Amino acid sequence: MLETGNKIQNIHTLIDESYQSDRPEVYDLFIYACENELSCAVAIRNSKQFIAMESWKIIASNLDYEDALLEARTQSVILKTSNFRRVICCSGFRNSTLIPNPLYDPSSSEDQLKFSHKVNFDDEIMTDELRQVEAKNVYSLPTSLYSSITHWFPNAEIHHSSTSLIEYLLSVNRNSKEEKMTINTHNQFIEIVVTRGKEILLYNSYDFESPEEMVYYILFVCEQLHLNPEIVDVSFCGEIEASDAAYVLTNKYIRNTQFAERPEHYAYSSVFNSIPTHYHFNLFSQLVCAS
Repeated sequence: MLETGNKIQNIHTLIDESYQSDRPEVYDLFIYACENELSCAVAIRNSKQFIAMESWKIIASNLDYEDALLEARTQSVILKTSNFRRVICCSGFRNSTLIPNPLYDPSSSEDQLKFSHKVNFDDEIMTDELRQVEAKNVYSLPTSLYSSITHWFPNAEIHHSSTSLIEYLLSVNRNSKEEKMTINTHNQFIEIVVTRGKEILLYNSYDFESPEEMVYYILFVCEQLHLNPEIVDVSFCGEIEASDAAYVLTNKYIRNTQFAERPEHYAYSSVFNSIPTHYHFNLFSQLVCAS
């Protein structure tokens, strides 16, 4: 891990030798940003292939978040240029709530979000359309993130990471008649998505402080949805290893566990072979937003 400044640490820099940084207009740019991570990837639209990626750990406080983003951009190979063919940015900040279309009212959507999440007075409130489940995803993101991205890339499309995660999983599992559980792991919380064919049975996130607590929530979801731990397929994505205590413990209770593959529909340069296929799922699953 290379320390690149006071507020960020570079985690991955994977650049295919064919990448032409002086011709951003031929590429699509994908960005994922949350409290403690910033990552970006470049894809060739015509051939549907990812050819470059960078990621950083953000170690700054909320007050310095905008400075951390700027520091990453200054040192980035990818983000320093602006006129990409298309730019899609997903916020990984957790303030989001799914609202079925019959219950959605634009005039009260902010109140519905505040009912379940703390929203700062200067946060940006936005809404995504979930095309496959007839629902809206109402979410907030810090002004520091919104203003940075829209300043660097005025035509950027902004979504919530759970929107692309849910849409991708529904798409790839649409022909399955069985329940599929996907666990997206983060530093101190997990997202759990359960789908059955074209249905989403559950999306929620859970804080955890120990492997035992993480496994508790997995088994809790199984109990709530009447899923048999001996049968249900569980896929892990995010930065978790087979040797991690949480994964080892999960295997004691869940029979069918595996790591997720990179999202389908796009190819990946050989430079990505140096990282596990289940890493950076939030970044690569955004490809559904580009369709």
